Amino acid sequence: MFYSQPAQITYPMQIDTQQLWLHADTGEFFIGSKPIEGLTPIQRGILTIMLDRVGVYLTKTDIINAAWPDDIAREGVSDDALFQQMSSLRKRLRRYNAQPFIVTWRGIPEGGYRLLRNGRFLTIPSHTQTR
Repeated sequence: MFYSQPAQITYPMQIDTQQLWLHADTGEFFIGSKPIEGLTPIQRGILTIMLDRVGVYLTKTDIINAAWPDDIAREGVSDDALFQQMSSLRKRLRRYNAQPFIVTWRGIPEGGYRLLRNGRFLTIPSHTQTR
């Protein structure tokens, strides 16, 4: 039902002075050398797609399709449910002193989220902020 197959992402992504990365063999997420504990299967799916597409504006639908792959569950996922998962994920990452690096973006028609490279806001021309 939930995304459980670990992605084969072997590169680290620099976040400020720390690295957020996924161990390809174990499927564990780390910030630096510390494993991120207590991630739900949904949060693991969210982090997997975001690490795989760093800097890309992911729509809510993109994230739901990756984190909730079961068709029945996906049809019942509300924007509020996704928001709650993202909020919980951000709080969990802050426990590891990670800078805020998941950004909410408002778009037409749906908006979504973006994982920032280097944990910093980038200057993006306004015409590229929506899909």
